[in-house]
Amino acid sequence: MKYIVFAVSLLLFAATTASAGTWWEKVSDVSVSSAGRLASMQGNLYLYDCGKVYRSVDDGATWKDMSKTFPNGVHVFRRVGAFNYAFTPGKGGSHVTVFRSDDQGASWHSVSEFALTSGTTLRNVSFEGSTLHAITNGQAIHVSVDNGQTWKTSTVTAPIGSLVDFASANGLWVAAGTEGAAWSSDNGLTWYETLAPIEVGSGFTHVENFGGTIWAGGNIGACRFDAMSRSWHVLNEGLPVFANLVAAPLTFRSVNGVLFGVFKTYNGQTNVMRLDQRQARWVRLESAGFPPHNKANYDNFTVIGEHVYLYYHGDDIGFVGVYRAVNDAPTSVQEESMAASISVGPNPATDHVRVSTSSTNVATISMVDMNGREIATVQGVGEVNLNVSAVPNGVYYIRVTDVPGTVAKPIVISR
Repeated sequence: MKYIVFAVSLLLFAATTASAGTWWEKVSDVSVSSAGRLASMQGNLYLYDCGKVYRSVDDGATWKDMSKTFPNGVHVFRRVGAFNYAFTPGKGGSHVTVFRSDDQGASWHSVSEFALTSGTTLRNVSFEGSTLHAITNGQAIHVSVDNGQTWKTSTVTAPIGSLVDFASANGLWVAAGTEGAAWSSDNGLTWYETLAPIEVGSGFTHVENFGGTIWAGGNIGACRFDAMSRSWHVLNEGLPVFANLVAAPLTFRSVNGVLFGVFKTYNGQTNVMRLDQRQARWVRLESAGFPPHNKANYDNFTVIGEHVYLYYHGDDIGFVGVYRAVNDAPTSVQEESMAASISVGPNPATDHVRVSTSSTNVATISMVDMNGREIATVQGVGEVNLNVSAVPNGVYYIRVTDVPGTVAKPIVISR
């Protein structure tokens, strides 16, 4: 009976909102298991699990079976810098094989592998600039700084239980586990425990790097980490509330200059939200409330340009496949956040770059190259100078992060 109600609700939902564009369309019946993941890289979609892999180059209309390339399936797909990466299960499950593509996924080749501790499996892969971080459900963080060719292993020594998620930003590492969370500012050599604010529950379930700041979701609510004070700042404004409890974040995902959040209220409703940096609050996507189910998470939710994509594998076979809705979220730059009111000069520059902002907040100001690698970073208020006398000629970006946003402006070094 509940499936009949569910189906009728979805049909009514589509029928009553299609005219306004607020609806989901099913673009394909393609499916893997209920543990399937959905990723997007360079405009292509990948649907996969540790058994099957499919790729679509036409917005989900048709799918190519990639089992010959990845016979053991894929743990995680990621786009980092100039490369696409596929982290695949090794034979026997004792290691992970890393594949890389530099032609938009048309061809793949193995570049390395790293061993897993007995009884563990790869959980997720994050990155900062061109540095890759692969975490397991143990306490190991595998790190590569040379485009996945070699790996070093760091261990979270703080008592946080099994790793749930990991993120890094501006040299700060944050690891969330089943029994707590910890941060490190020396690439994992030393760890310090950090408590979730009481407003977001007893622990963190997800962390994400957005604009050089680490965001975290707890059992209820959201917060961001302040690198200066080493403390968490709660941001629950705009989140749906049910029975006086703030919605629980199922995932955060930073895509195309927007921080998306999927929040589940305690009446079972799932909401797609985005962070409005200008107003420092969460707002619903006007055209993309999820269909009535609770299967949205980091692994099956992605964004390509003007569309939000979702892989759904529910209890009813009638609701298995890939769905699509309109993405009407403006980027952080389009929102003209506080950080956008900056000036950078001289441009071209020779030995220094002067960065001015009208904000009274402490800002993190970084120079990054075209691959996302940080060349220099300072913190200050108002006006600061970056010494670029040793920086080679070329095009770079000056990235300014303050409350509530991030903006990047190009700078040319020419002598």
